[in-house]
Amino acid sequence: MCGIAGVYRFDQPQVPAADMAALEAVGKVQRHRGPDDSGLEAFGRCALANQRLSILDLSAHGHMPMH
Repeated sequence: MCGIAGVYRFDQPQVPAADMAALEAVGKVQRHRGPDDSGLEAFGRCALANQRLSILDLSAHGHMPMH
């Protein structure tokens, strides 16, 4: 099973570095949820951390978080 975590900042135009560091730490805690791949990405006010368990799509095209 994959793992996902995120943050959305209503009060700022971008996710601050401290929030990105905290989100990265959450991703490390969830590492057991998806040992095949992981990703951390910010999209303006929103940031996502993802752990991927490759069951169906084993290719690199399944890298997450997807744009």
